[in-house]
Amino acid sequence: MKKLLSILIYLIVSVMLMAVVGCTPAPTPPPTPQPSLPAGKIATRENIGFITGPDYFVGENKDTTKFGFAGTDLGFPLWDSTRERMLVFFGDTFSEHKVETGKGWVSNIVGATTDLDLSNGIDWDGWLTKDGISNYSDEQQQVVEVAKSFQKEYDEKTKIPTGAVEIDGTIYMFYFSKYSWSIKIDSMNYGGCVKSINGGNTWQRVYDLTWVNHATGTNSKYGLEAKKGEGNSAENIQELVNKDNTLDVNGGNINIADHEGYFFTQIFPIDGKDGYIYIFGEGGYRTHGIKLGRVKKENIEIFDEYEYFCGNVNGEPTWQKGIAGLRACCDSDKAFILGDKESVIGEHSVAYNPYLQKWMLTYLEGGVGVSWAYSKNIWGPYIKKGALIPYTWEDLPKWEEKPVTTLYGGFIHEKWMEQNGKVMYCAYSQYFPIYNSSIMKITFM
Repeated sequence: MKKLLSILIYLIVSVMLMAVVGCTPAPTPPPTPQPSLPAGKIATRENIGFITGPDYFVGENKDTTKFGFAGTDLGFPLWDSTRERMLVFFGDTFSEHKVETGKGWVSNIVGATTDLDLSNGIDWDGWLTKDGISNYSDEQQQVVEVAKSFQKEYDEKTKIPTGAVEIDGTIYMFYFSKYSWSIKIDSMNYGGCVKSINGGNTWQRVYDLTWVNHATGTNSKYGLEAKKGEGNSAENIQELVNKDNTLDVNGGNINIADHEGYFFTQIFPIDGKDGYIYIFGEGGYRTHGIKLGRVKKENIEIFDEYEYFCGNVNGEPTWQKGIAGLRACCDSDKAFILGDKESVIGEHSVAYNPYLQKWMLTYLEGGVGVSWAYSKNIWGPYIKKGALIPYTWEDLPKWEEKPVTTLYGGFIHEKWMEQNGKVMYCAYSQYFPIYNSSIMKITFM
């Protein structure tokens, strides 16, 4: 009996021990290591070469003298998804590659290419002429302006492209109207827009897309030269913004008092991939930081539908719509997404880089060169990453063994990337002793 009782107790204790062991939680496995994002450091820079001019420039169909020009600057890329080609917009253009001669000057031009391999330059398909975008196989023709300008000092010296976007086959090119090159800082008349519905062959003003420097006096209150009284009169700006793209007809009915937006006189637009077109804006000329607006794609031509970034609240962006939002954005120091009112920032462009998994913002920065910053969100905050192309880069182009100076620009696009963005191409400009745009190749770590 005692033996049976001992066996029973043994069995009960064994079952209890097994239950206790079975209830003991298994050790937590170590977390699966997550791949870290690239650090955003530049591994190598390689200069590819000049992209317009006579036959010593890189790329096929490179002798642009057939179209009456050799020297130009800038080079904003725009992918026309409808026609599957890139349009590249340039600024002041001359028949020679020396700007000081002033020969054959046109204020802005556009070239077309289906070449997305920039490792040996750009193979151009054609350029905008009076008959539309012509091909190299066509008879020789002269390039014409996308947005015609008066080319009159202390009135409208020039119109310079600042960026472009395509929506359902319609191309919108934004530009600024410049009062004078002699007055460097606060000399914008207005920021405007032209559009093409036929692939860039013809262009017309979108009058409502107008952001003026000022609506009274001769300077915006934000301009560094405002107290000097230099700049165009409000009356003259009022007339300029309502001219059509031929400059022959007052086709618009814009009241500039309803369109005052100093910090958006230079606009770079981009598709935010979320139903909005975002406009990255600057004021003055190579001065102040960058501010931001946006509009739903379907409302891109309606000025009052734009809303403007007015700062972050609890880490989330705040937006205010219409002219009230524009004024609030311009007045707020919290509305800068990069830099501040003391910054020396110039031409800028934006593209998403899949390799970095970030929005990249490139810009001219005084004393540095072409700089870049990035952000997880298109509205920022943007983290400065330093020089993309430093002024001191020893491989900057040389001409007749002399360094080509005055680096500026720096324009990027998703289609100008390889290896999912690890390799990226950038168009940049120099001024003297040769005036032209170049392509460089950047590889990230």
